[in-house]
Formats: sequence, structure tokens, C-alpha cells
Amino acid sequence: MMVNRILKRWKPNNSSSPLKPSLYIYLADHHGLTALMLAAYQGYEPGVKKLLAAGVDKDLRDTNGRTALSWGAESGQLDILTQFTKSGVTLENGPVTKDSPMFIAVENGKHEAIKLFLANGADSNEVAIDGDSILCYAVICGHIECVKVLIDHGAELENRSTYRQTALSFAAEKGNLEIVKLLLTFGARLEAQDAEGWTPLIWALKCEHPKVVKFLLGEEVKSLSAKDRYMEQLNSTMTLACNTGDGDLVNQLLNLGVNPNAQDALLLRNGVDVNARNDAGETPLSLAVRLGFNDITECLLCAKVNIEITNGVEETPLLLAVRYENEFVIRLLLDSGANANAASNTDETPLLSAMRRGNQDIIKLLLEKNANADKANNSNETPLSLAVIYGNMDIIRLLLNKGASIDQEWGKYEQTCLLQAIYAEDEELVLFLLESGAKPEREQNHARNALQEAIWWGAENNLDHLLFFGASARTKDMQGRTSFQFAAQIGALFLLERLIKESIEGLNLLGPTFHDLQDRDLIHHAFAGDLKVVQMLLELDSHSDAGGLESIKNWTPRQIASYNKHNKIVEFLELLSIPDEVLPSAGISHGSLVCDGCNCKIRGIRFHFHCQNCADFDFYEKCKFTSDTTHPNHEFDEIDPKRGTEPKHDVSPQQEGGLKQDDYSSENQSVYEDSVKHDVAT
Repeated sequence: MMVNRILKRWKPNNSSSPLKPSLYIYLADHHGLTALMLAAYQGYEPGVKKLLAAGVDKDLRDTNGRTALSWGAESGQLDILTQFTKSGVTLENGPVTKDSPMFIAVENGKHEAIKLFLANGADSNEVAIDGDSILCYAVICGHIECVKVLIDHGAELENRSTYRQTALSFAAEKGNLEIVKLLLTFGARLEAQDAEGWTPLIWALKCEHPKVVKFLLGEEVKSLSAKDRYMEQLNSTMTLACNTGDGDLVNQLLNLGVNPNAQDALLLRNGVDVNARNDAGETPLSLAVRLGFNDITECLLCAKVNIEITNGVEETPLLLAVRYENEFVIRLLLDSGANANAASNTDETPLLSAMRRGNQDIIKLLLEKNANADKANNSNETPLSLAVIYGNMDIIRLLLNKGASIDQEWGKYEQTCLLQAIYAEDEELVLFLLESGAKPEREQNHARNALQEAIWWGAENNLDHLLFFGASARTKDMQGRTSFQFAAQIGALFLLERLIKESIEGLNLLGPTFHDLQDRDLIHHAFAGDLKVVQMLLELDSHSDAGGLESIKNWTPRQIASYNKHNKIVEFLELLSIPDEVLPSAGISHGSLVCDGCNCKIRGIRFHFHCQNCADFDFYEKCKFTSDTTHPNHEFDEIDPKRGTEPKHDVSPQQEGGLKQDDYSSENQSVYEDSVKHDVAT
């Protein structure tokens, strides 16, 4: 109807001249599509017929350079295309692009349209301006019927693209096995190389098409000799097979024999490197183990692969198998002689990896194969340390039965299993370790000893166990502090009484023997902590000097109590104060941060110092001078509080009266929990 209206507007110039269209017939939309283009694309055969009969220009192009025939090729309606060819339409007009009729027909898989075009003079070797031949484009688009039509009409199999790829190379790249077989049937060359020297086999390998690889591999083995350079391509084939879990391809690589048609061909077993690495440094065996392809792993082991070859982070196949808890493969590898102690670049061993996963069967299996129960990684973690951290009693017993050292030092701060059990407040484990021979008296280079830790955690039962097995409350840490002083400072009255009762030292606890390296005695530590402990100690030894001075600031116990905001102690000791005693104001609190020199919370605005070598060890400025003796050669970070103002050291009557408000409870809590968590994590 619309076509008829347009045609009515056509006016001839004279009766003898042919009809010429008016401008109406060439009206186009904003894409440049004319009525003829739209009719051809939409398959409107009557409209196409009338427009062609009216003599419209068949070779006009839209804004993309496409003609009406190109649009008709997309729909592929043969009656319309036949009308175009009968009308004398130009099949080749100007530079050939991917929008040319032949390329459009190929792209849309219209093989009957291609036959029609070829029958009317189209070229089966047409090449687009980008360098792709019509045959290569048919392969790229994956239309096998189009490929057949082009070959039947004389398309050259070896026509190259801009990068010199052939049709077979494109088929291998796309993984289209049917087209690969078709092209080879018609004589396509396996050895044809592109601009980079890649053959069809390499393209199939790089694009990971194992079915095409297997087929091409069989074809190449038939035709290539031992001297042929393409045998090198087989190395990456093995990696692909293992990466994709293709056991058939692995067997093909390992079992293909001599080519009867080429007497100098090598066995693939000698030509393929079963230990070849991919770009990530993985070998076929490591890939098969990592991806859980047990059959392939077994096949490779039968081929005598190198079972100790490592990946990019120096992990052996055994370590990978343990990580993925593949007991079947672990047994295969161990039975094949795998080293049970081979470590990664972080010194992680198979046994350590098994410990993290808590797989007791794998742990037993490794220990049966002489895995070293004491071997540590570069974080100084040992199998026993991990078992203790995870609290796995069965595995702990197993490791100790296999000779693991119960007093081994592990972690950055060289802690012991006994200390870890105390941190975890695991009484059963503490008792088991002591009964198994753990030394309760072992001195700690970077932490408190076992008895001191039990006191810090208020673990009464653990305290009893440690004392029973020979721990001495008199043993000092690196600051010269005893367990008595720890108990006094945290206000653990019951534990302090227990220590005094069990100790042969008795009333001598307040003597100079028990001064720490800052010259603080038991009284000084008590005055930094709890009133009841102070009262008990004064009752215990009526001759003790509540006015004695420590060596750093020459402070009395009462001044220490004042600075640490222990108001009840300050009030209690008022009658025992020395002449001209000036009480310092309570220092500004730094949260839960404790000075490990004096065991007091860090107060004031001055710098404090964090030891880089010890387990969460901090000195307040006033105690830092002792580090030369207690922390020789250790490095310290200077921490600036950046808040508050320096507190005054004298106290006004109003301020002293305000000291009656007790702040004891906040001081009576252990603040070592964070450091313990850190120790466990490291």
C-alpha cells in the first residue's frame, strides 16, 4: 500500500524517456535506510519486486555502507535475493568489508544465499579490507555448511588473514572440531604457521580445547618426524590435559608409539616432557593433584614423573595433596617415595599443613613415613605448637609419642606449650603436659614464666599443679620480678597467701633479696595494686618499711599508689607517710596499656616505648632506663601519646580529699589478654 503510494508520485519527464523516480522514492531514515533496504531486510517480497520493477537504484548505501542486497543477505530469503540477482545488482561494489553481501550471508549462516551469490559471479576467495578471507570468516563464525559451500566452489584453504592465520588455525582457536576435521579432509596444512609461528595445535593448546588437541595430536604424530620442531608443542599439551582433567589425553601422550609411516619418529614418552611447567610454574603433576584428578595423578606417577618438583611457591605435590586433604593421593605419593619433610618457600611442611586441618588420619600417615615432628616453618611454628593452640589432645599425644620435644620454643617470642595451655586456661592440658615432662621452671626470654602467667590469669588449680611439679615462686623474670610480686600487684590475695604458705622463704619475702631491677620490693608492688594485699603484708611483717624509696624517682609506696589512682591505699597509709611527702596526681590513663617494667598501668602524657623483640612489652618513660640491663640489644619504638597535659606532682588538700573516691576495681583486672591473643595468632 505504502509502496504503491510512493510509486504514484513518480513522474516521467516525457513519454519517450524511461521512468525516473522522484525524490520520494529515495527518502531514508536517520540510518540511511531506504524503502528497498527495509523491504529486503524484512522479507517483504512484493515490495522489493515493485521497487525493482520501478527502476530504483539498487546500489545505494546506508550510513554504514550497506546496500539493499546486503540487508537481503541477512534475512537470507532466496526469492528476494533471486530478484536482486536477476535485476543485475552488483555483487562487488567498491572495497569489500564485513558488511558486503557475501560476508553478511556467511555471518548469518545463510549457506543457500552463498550458493546463489557464487552462482552469479561472487568470488569464493573474497577478502575483506581487514585481511580476513571469506573462508576464514565462515570458520570464525562457526557455520560448517557455509564452509562446505565455499570449499566446494574453490575457496583456497591456505588463504591467510592479516596475521597469517589460516582457516584451520581459526578452527583450532575456536575449538570447532567438526570444522577442523572438514578442513583436514580437504587437505589443510597442519604445519602452517601464523605471523607468531603458531600452528593450529598451538592455538588449540593456548585456547584450551582438549578435544581438538587430541585430534590434532593424533594427526601430527602420523606426519611429523623426530627432527620436526613441532614436537616441542607436546610439552604444553600435557599441562593442558592435567589442567582440564582429561585422562584420555594424558594416556594418549604417554602411550602413543612409533609412527609406522615415519621410522625416525620418537616415542611420545621420550618426546613429551611430563615435568614441563606452565606460566604459573605448575607441572602436570601439581595441577592434577591440586584439581583432584586422581586417575591422572596415578597415571603420571606410573610414568615416573618427578614427584619432588615444585610449583612457583616451592610446594611439592605431597604438600598440595595434604592441603586439599586428598588421602588417596597422599598415600600414592608417599608409596612412590615422596619426601614427607619437603617444605615450601615459607618452610611449611606437609605435617604442619595437616596440623592446621586437624586431619588425624593424614597426620598419622605422615608420621608413619618419618615426618619430622619438631620441624618449624619460618614463623617458628611447630606441629606440636599448632596442636596445643587447637587443643587437640589426641594429636598432642600422637606427636609426643613420635618424639616431639615438649619444651620446644616456638613463635616469634619463643613461648612453650605449657605457657600456651595456661593462656588458654586449659587445666587438663596443663596437667597433661606437666605429667609428660614439661618443665615448669623454664625461664622465658621474652615473656613471663609459667607460674607468673597462672597468677596473672587467676588460675588457682594451674597454680597448684605448677607448684606440685616443682615451680618456684622465687624465680625472677627479665625485670627481676618474682611470682610474689605479680600476685601482690594484681591484688590476688588468695594466691599470694598460697605462695607464702608453700614457700620456704616465709617472712623473708619483704627483704632485699626480693627487690626487682628497679629496686622495688614486694610492698611497692602491692601499693600499686590492692589495699587488702597491703594490709596483709604489713600484718605479716610489722617491721616492713611503708616509707621505703624505690630507685627511679625515689617514690614511697604511698606515692606510687597515688600516681596509680589507688585512693584507698593512699588513705590507709596516711599515718605512715614520711615527712614532706608530696603526692603526685594520678597520671592520665592510656587505656589498658601496662608498663612491663613496673607492672603498673601506663599513666601520664610522656612517651612510652614498645619493644620490637618481645611479646607486647612496653616501658613507661620512667622505667625505660632499665632496658639496658633487662633487654640488652633490643630495639624500641618511641610512642607519643599526643594528648593531655603533664600532671602536677603535688596534691592540694581538696585533691587529696578527693582521693577517697576509690578507683580500685578498674586497676584489678589483667590486661595481658590482648598480648596472649597476639601470641596465639603468631
